Amino acid sequence: MINEPKKILIVDDDLEFLQEFSELMTSGGYNVNTCSDGESALNIIPELMPDLILLDLKMNKINGFQVAERLRQMRKVCNIPVIAITGFYTQEEYSLMMRVYGVKKFIIKPIDPSKIVQDAEEVIASKSRNIQPALR
Repeated sequence: MINEPKKILIVDDDLEFLQEFSELMTSGGYNVNTCSDGESALNIIPELMPDLILLDLKMNKINGFQVAERLRQMRKVCNIPVIAITGFYTQEEYSLMMRVYGVKKFIIKPIDPSKIVQDAEEVIASKSRNIQPALR
């Protein structure tokens, strides 16, 4: 039996970043879907059921915090791991957000492309083992 590629949803309102990140994750062997706003993400996640969500925190209308909070309240999708993408918060704030919003890992901008696929693999693998990945 051939393993299906893992599905990743990338949510970011920066279309250039979204395109670059999508190409990077696709080249890493993932089946990638994208959304450019939080509302679209909340609508597609229950249908798509991705293995991982890469979520920008600073977006207009519905920000990444609100998306993460709503996902935790949705029984069908509450166990999908989320990696938050940000450049604006401190280590202490990350720890708080991990507890409050259920974020599994934070990737701080500017992003090191050589690490992102590794981070995604780590979080997806930890889901099956129920392990909390470290901050990077």
